[in-house]
Amino acid sequence: MAQRKPLLLRQLGDLLEAGGLHDPTFSILGWDSRLKTEPILCKKTLRLAQTAIRVYLDTRQRNIVQLTGELQVFSSIVPLDMIAALAAWGKQQDYTIFWSPCQANEKDNIGMLIRSTNAINISYLEKAIRCHPLYVSSGGFIFGLNMSNFTGAKNETARCLMVVV
Repeated sequence: MAQRKPLLLRQLGDLLEAGGLHDPTFSILGWDSRLKTEPILCKKTLRLAQTAIRVYLDTRQRNIVQLTGELQVFSSIVPLDMIAALAAWGKQQDYTIFWSPCQANEKDNIGMLIRSTNAINISYLEKAIRCHPLYVSSGGFIFGLNMSNFTGAKNETARCLMVVV
């Protein structure tokens, strides 16, 4: 396990570097905005994550091995433009980078579609849900969709599409 944390810290450092190429104010914030957590501004301040990684990374990993989960970042660039700027880097790292419509301290998973595949176009599915008569007639609500792994009994995993509100 001693070698796992350096990998995670290197991945966080790489993200900071990639974000900083497009926006010098890019930083990683604490996951829970209600806490007064010092942001990670550069590779020198990665020490903040070394002792309290769960403050910065929301993940279901028991032993955090890699940068898998959700981060809250700051950027002076419009979120969708920053996501587009990080798209090439994310693809090289095999990361899915997306803007979550739900705030970290208000987020709940309310449902999932088990055995989903990466072939699902999440943005088209969100648009279809928002246009569905039942969604429209109920007044709608803010939600997001997130592809993730679901771990069941005996450590069996299945891809699932999670509904996040």
